[in-house]
Amino acid sequence: GSTNAWGAGPDEDYDGDRDSAYLEYLNNTNPKLASSRWRLSRLAIGSTFYVLFNRIANRGYELEFTADLGNPDAWKPLDSPGNSPSFSSGDYPAFVPDAIHSDEQSRLYRIRVYER
Repeated sequence: GSTNAWGAGPDEDYDGDRDSAYLEYLNNTNPKLASSRWRLSRLAIGSTFYVLFNRIANRGYELEFTADLGNPDAWKPLDSPGNSPSFSSGDYPAFVPDAIHSDEQSRLYRIRVYER
């Protein structure tokens, strides 16, 4: 394929799944197949909330949170075991715990993904 082809840039979304080609590259998904997606999921057990996702080899992941979606500066790294920026040599599922916070109406999460 040509690097000069229309729609061939790293910010393009070839398959309409709302993930850029570069994000699909980082998460080892197929940029031409909408059903091939990297996902977060969540699970509450007692007073602990878990964010689950697949760590991909040679990629860094950092879970961030906010209670104020309207403020872009409110995103902060989650201080939790399993959320240290690190690179693994293989793929594996990550389970990052967070205490359930009764003083917040909602807590939103996102993950920053990056290369070495």
